[in-house]
Amino acid sequence: MNESMILLGATVSIFFVSYFIWQIFGWLYNFSETRKLKKFEKDLELSIKHSQPSWEEIKNIANTRLMTHKSILAIILEFQREVLSGRKKELEPYKEALNEYLKNYKNEEPFEGLPNEIRLQLERLRKKIDGKEDILEPLTSQIKELLLINEREKRHQKYYTVAGFFVGVIGLLFAAYSSFIDV
Repeated sequence: MNESMILLGATVSIFFVSYFIWQIFGWLYNFSETRKLKKFEKDLELSIKHSQPSWEEIKNIANTRLMTHKSILAIILEFQREVLSGRKKELEPYKEALNEYLKNYKNEEPFEGLPNEIRLQLERLRKKIDGKEDILEPLTSQIKELLLINEREKRHQKYYTVAGFFVGVIGLLFAAYSSFIDV
């Protein structure tokens, strides 16, 4: 009976140590991604002030920081928000350049954030309507909203699954512990 308690304690210890190691690696990854994003944000701000780079040059700057196009969009949208709200007055003279970057992004990646299966179909449809891409914009935005709702539901299901797992583990540990106690 004593050996089984030691085995149970070792199993629980291994589980919790593994979980904490997994969490630490997740935090380190998030920290490095945030740091990379901040460096690119500073690079972009300085380059806009210094030389007003073209869209291709901005993508090259992002490639040097291993950033995705989605990250570029997020930072440009953040800059636009800050300029419009008056918090980044130093970028106000470059408001048109920011708008041009957003326009270039939308032309290059009109179906960003959609699953590949849907993107392929929309690309084919876009080629067939030849010059009337504005027709697809409401459909694209509706699909993105549905995907956002679906993503929230998946996140909630993940939380429920993890919570259920821990409740199950606690129940299993309690059952194992109570089976070893002499009544």
